[in-house]
Amino acid sequence: FPLLPVTLMEFSVMGLVSGILMKLFSSGRREKAVICSLVPAVLLGRIFAGVLAALLFSPGQESMALWTWAYFVAGLPAFIVQLVLIPTIVKTLEYSGFINQTSYTGSKDTGK
Repeated sequence: FPLLPVTLMEFSVMGLVSGILMKLFSSGRREKAVICSLVPAVLLGRIFAGVLAALLFSPGQESMALWTWAYFVAGLPAFIVQLVLIPTIVKTLEYSGFINQTSYTGSKDTGK
């Protein structure tokens, strides 16, 4: 519960950045667009959460080494899981018809 505000802000930044980048990378292959938007979104979300935690929620309590370890090194397994699962989930949702290419590219092409 104490990490909830930071986590909510982190995920908000991840969603915003990935949505913007999906629009920018939408002209190529969908799988590539998902990964090319996911990596910067996760990195920027983690950086934002770390800065937010350091400045607002626990000022002066975290060193740069502790922050780097907590947000990047210890979070590396979760990042790898995201790189595997999120493209798989997007592909599954597209295949099942729950989402289509027009939902995030704005084009009329369904990719079929």
